[in-house]
Amino acid sequence: MIGQTISRPPNALVNGAKNRKGLLGDYFYFFMALVIATVVVYGFSQTAEEKFIHPAIARPVVLYVHAGVFSGWVLFFIFQSALVRTGMVQWHRRIGWIGLALGIAMLVVGVETAIIMGRFNIFHFHPRYPESGLLISFFDIAAFTNHSRWLSTGERSLSFIADCN
Repeated sequence: MIGQTISRPPNALVNGAKNRKGLLGDYFYFFMALVIATVVVYGFSQTAEEKFIHPAIARPVVLYVHAGVFSGWVLFFIFQSALVRTGMVQWHRRIGWIGLALGIAMLVVGVETAIIMGRFNIFHFHPRYPESGLLISFFDIAAFTNHSRWLSTGERSLSFIADCN
């Protein structure tokens, strides 16, 4: 017993995913990807017209880049989930590098957007507690960064929580 290591087969996570039974097990990530997209679209649709599309004060360009990159991430999440659900796992793995590029872009654009929009809000709106907006933005960035670590260890449930963030 002493000195022996117990290791699981390299495909244990994949085989574990295949053994899930039922509708929830089969479609959980795909369904949740659609729920995330629905919540994001609904949430932003409430103020998008007046604050994003036709704002009284022009917004920095980085905000529009941010919207594009993060929308791309949500669409990529739906697409990747659909590929797995339809059995096209080889394609899912092959285009996974696009997810890496989107993840790096999200980190860079997220930090830049947080800082620039923080300055924008201070200059134009004079908030009482300007640091609160930055704290929320940087918490989201930290959660996403941990998302990447969780994916590398196979913790799918934790990575899903980060996607919801």
